[in-house]
Amino acid sequence: RHLQTRSPPQVREFSDPVASTPRYPAPPLQDATMVREPMVGNWEDGGMTSNISLLNPYAIAISADGASVYVVGREGLVRVRLPSFEQLSDAAYAGWNTHAPGYSDVVASPTSIICADLEGTLYDHDPSTCELRLERHYQPTVFELAQRTVANKVESFKKEVVGLYGGFGGAARLALSRDSVFLGGQDGVVTVYSLRTLNVIARVRLTEGPELAGIRVLHMGASSQRLYCGALSTVHVLSIPSLAVEAKVQSGARIPLSGRVCGVVEGSGGQLLFTSNVGGPSIHLWDTARWDWLCRIELATGDGIACHFATPLGNKGGRDVGHLLAATDTGLLLVFSLDRVPPFLIKEGEGGGPMATSPLFPGTAVVLELQSGSLKLRRFSGPG
Repeated sequence: RHLQTRSPPQVREFSDPVASTPRYPAPPLQDATMVREPMVGNWEDGGMTSNISLLNPYAIAISADGASVYVVGREGLVRVRLPSFEQLSDAAYAGWNTHAPGYSDVVASPTSIICADLEGTLYDHDPSTCELRLERHYQPTVFELAQRTVANKVESFKKEVVGLYGGFGGAARLALSRDSVFLGGQDGVVTVYSLRTLNVIARVRLTEGPELAGIRVLHMGASSQRLYCGALSTVHVLSIPSLAVEAKVQSGARIPLSGRVCGVVEGSGGQLLFTSNVGGPSIHLWDTARWDWLCRIELATGDGIACHFATPLGNKGGRDVGHLLAATDTGLLLVFSLDRVPPFLIKEGEGGGPMATSPLFPGTAVVLELQSGSLKLRRFSGPG
């Protein structure tokens, strides 16, 4: 029943002929009400003072203790308290990227807040004060041939490939383990940094041959034992800390994947993997035990592409339960129940974007609405 090949060794490619699942209309997301709505670019209207104004926020991260959220954008970094959204500290963007200035990605640990810009430069900020403590520029290892005209003559030269693939507001290209930071670049390389010093520990290039395949999404599994890297239409699964390729999740003979990967998240218990592709568009489910493809959820026409995911904590009987939250590039927010496979849509509504959950506030998710630039606490389960 399962088609299985090995190429190269230690890389498994599977397909499983399970019927796809269309997405049927669901009740409106009525109980996902806004608890607080400060405009991220207008802090002073709420009686708060700020040295910077985040007019263009793009990514968020929950603090290690779950009591605050960090928001980054073109102007810099802001830390706010949950659930009141009181601003606690901030720091202006410290980089020199004149083409696309600002922070595009952020991850939070108990000791550091790591931000990245589109040049691939990392910035270490203090988790309490947001003060900039360390900066580390991207060190290129991949070069491509280019041409330039010098004195009316065309010369060929090697051009270094640096920076992140994609622009602001997409899926994360930055991930975190207990003591390491992982960055996925447009050169197809995953770079591992020491969380304490931001020194390069290791690097691995995912692509083979001369073709460049930028890494569009990076996600650390719930147990920090797997790193998921989305490049082109394939999700590479790397074991941590060895960085050995455990599996490649991609289209097969009877797996209806099409288009590049644009979102990845592992279930809170590690038994399920959710990926989204531009083609369809659709969300796909995989069993991480044998990397079997289980089913797909087709998004309705006009819903957009699922770029942002969250899987609140939930595990029962050795399998993932609870909810899958998905936000599309059109601003739609979808909530699926994982009580069975395939999941079924239970709520939907407007106001999607990058999101994160805090263990201190079960049944809710912090959502950064990209279309309005506002930060909201949305309820996805329990009483409205």
